[in-house]
Amino acid sequence: MPADSYRRFTIGVGRMRLRISILVYAIIVSLASLAVYDEPDGPLTLANAAVLLAIVVAPVAALAVAHTFVELTQEHLEVGQTPSRAVLGRIVGRNAQFLVVGISALIWFAIAYALDMSANDALVALLLIRLVELYALGIVVALRSTGGCAWRIGISVAYGTIGLVIVVVELALGH
Repeated sequence: MPADSYRRFTIGVGRMRLRISILVYAIIVSLASLAVYDEPDGPLTLANAAVLLAIVVAPVAALAVAHTFVELTQEHLEVGQTPSRAVLGRIVGRNAQFLVVGISALIWFAIAYALDMSANDALVALLLIRLVELYALGIVVALRSTGGCAWRIGISVAYGTIGLVIVVVELALGH
C-alpha cells in the first residue's frame, strides 16, 4: 500500500498508525458484547469492573487471534513456506490493534470506579463513549473521502448510526 494511501486509511496516535477499519470493527464488536451483558445491580466494584473489562477485551482478543491465524495461514499458502519473522511481526502488530478498544475501556472503568458510579451507569456510559468513537471515526473517514458534502455527511452519520442501533437495542434489552 503506498504511503499516502496508508495514511488515508489510518489515524495517528503518538508514533503509531492505527487502521480505521480495525478500530471500527473492534468498537462494533465491543458494543455488541456489552449490549448482551446483564451487568449486576449496585456500585461498580473492582470485581465487576474487571468482568466488564473482560466483556470488552475477550471478544476483540479473539478477533485479534483469529485474524492473525487466518492471515498467517493465507501467507503460508501463498508463499508455500512458513512466514518470515518480519511478516509475522507485521501481521501480529496489525491485528494487535483490535485490543486498542480495551485501553479506553480500562481508563473509563477506572474513572467510573473513582467516581463511585453504579455498574449499570458505567456500562451505559461506555456504550455512549463507543458511540462517540464511531461518530468520530466516521468524521475522519468523511473528511478523507472523495465526493460532495452530502456524501461526506452521509458517511459520518452512517458510522455513528451503526453504533446507535446497537445502543438502542442494548437499552431495549433493559440496561
